Amino acid sequence: HQNALETAKDLIDYVDYDNTGDLDFDKCRALLALAKSPQHQHSVKEDLHNIFFPNIDDAGNGFISMDEFTGWFKKMSNGVEAEDIANLVWKHFGTGKPSLSPEDFVDFMMHLASGLQ
Repeated sequence: HQNALETAKDLIDYVDYDNTGDLDFDKCRALLALAKSPQHQHSVKEDLHNIFFPNIDDAGNGFISMDEFTGWFKKMSNGVEAEDIANLVWKHFGTGKPSLSPEDFVDFMMHLASGLQ
């Protein structure tokens, strides 16, 4: 388990080009791009679950509401609206979701990563 945490930290350090420790949208995209690499997929999924998810779950209830998710995207990227996020979630899951579990979040973000190139 410690090796996984060290690998996750190494991946985040790799994308933290300004050494702030903040995980903004561009760094998230870079991390997700690494997810396409088979040798990094497991670590990226762990990062999404253990680092990104709790960072976005402001209520700390184990789910990311669409308001929390949209708020995070708005902080990370100008021009993203709630409707944009809702449409992406709908397209991915085939249904509307009021919130995302950690597993849903990882699945959704990995799906976004697959479309980055």
